[in-house]
Amino acid sequence: MVELTHKNHVPTPSKSRFIPSYRDVPKFVLRVANDLMDGGVKQSQIYHALANQMNGFENLPFLLKYMHNIVGKERCKEFNETDYRAMFEYFAKMKEANEDFFFSWRVDEVNKLMDVVWVDTRSRVAYMDFCDVVCFDATYITNHYELPFANFVGVNHHGQTILLGCALVRNEDTETYKLVMRERLECMGGVQPGGIITNQSVPMAKAIQQVLTNSRHRLCVWHILSMVPRKLLAAKKVGEVHKKMKDVVYDSLSIEEFECRWIELIRSFNFEGNEWLNSLWEERSRWVPAYVKDIFWAGMSTTQRVESIHHFFKGFMNAKTTLREFV
Repeated sequence: MVELTHKNHVPTPSKSRFIPSYRDVPKFVLRVANDLMDGGVKQSQIYHALANQMNGFENLPFLLKYMHNIVGKERCKEFNETDYRAMFEYFAKMKEANEDFFFSWRVDEVNKLMDVVWVDTRSRVAYMDFCDVVCFDATYITNHYELPFANFVGVNHHGQTILLGCALVRNEDTETYKLVMRERLECMGGVQPGGIITNQSVPMAKAIQQVLTNSRHRLCVWHILSMVPRKLLAAKKVGEVHKKMKDVVYDSLSIEEFECRWIELIRSFNFEGNEWLNSLWEERSRWVPAYVKDIFWAGMSTTQRVESIHHFFKGFMNAKTTLREFV
């Protein structure tokens, strides 16, 4: 007997990860899995680590048995040697045309590109005049290999944003950032910036502490405060908390005033045990305006200057852009 009436099951969106065609994997998940695989970590351990980052196995967009294929597909984007050799040939021509053009790179034991740093003559000259404050950012990704594009940005005497150096990095860790900063420091004759502004990043902070020993490091206050609604999502009246926190941070004219108002804020909303807020308190000397106003910052307190550089690139780049086209 044939049943001609088809009965649909109630849709269950949470089970979409079981459908092979529905696996839109976040890029950061693929990058973490890639790094752990390169480090020799077992797939089951990687899967558990990813589940912890995604707050549960049910939030992972794929099953353990599919992980190898999904990550393997992503690893097919490994560097094309011809592509990056063409990039270096372009750099060599730039160097031949002007000996002040600077570039350096690293490859690993299997000849895969790890990172590359370059600074053109215009940026080197500009840095000598405007090295008071530099913004360093490594959050922009627009190239075929999905390499984070790290860039150094400053401001000139007309208040205009200027590019002071570039890098493509494979790993966003302390050792990589140290190399990028050392290479750029060598290029600039050892002249360190008076101050450097970055987003909150432990590897980046460690690299700056070890390489730019004479530079004042400041964290982007806008970036930190923008995370309040997400970090305190479970809190009652999160909108009110966000508003009051901005008032405390921006309107405190002295260190003493900020500390008193901050402690009062924490107590009034019962945030004494909040780990994120406690970490901000520990780092307050690097992001609260009252602590950093003793030196010149060229009117900058955030890394938003970098956004104008990113906006410029978006007009020319896409996910298929090769390394040579990128530079």
